[in-house]
Amino acid sequence: MRTSQAIWKVSHVLPLHSCSVMTSSLYCTLSRFHPCPFLALTLRTIGVKNVDVHLDLLDQAFPLALFTTPSLRPKHMEALCKAHIPELSKKIVCVVERRILRQSPKTEAFLL
Repeated sequence: MRTSQAIWKVSHVLPLHSCSVMTSSLYCTLSRFHPCPFLALTLRTIGVKNVDVHLDLLDQAFPLALFTTPSLRPKHMEALCKAHIPELSKKIVCVVERRILRQSPKTEAFLL
């Protein structure tokens, strides 16, 4: 299966020190079929410092606006975190948006 990917946008929100631990959360913001036979995906990854997203935020719901708002400014990102998920306040270090173009799985008609 062929895959092509490119980083579309990167925003460095806060500095990250070499001794800090970073985890991330990923969301597929767009999935659409490209001219046959490809599938185009747009993924947004949020890097968080000194928080284990999987363990520490397991029961927390991330605000969808963090992943779906185009060109979200750091000030608005911080306001969203303070209002909805305070554990992420002053913890988001980067936002990476990438686009992946991959070959679609073959779908063949099966007739009886």
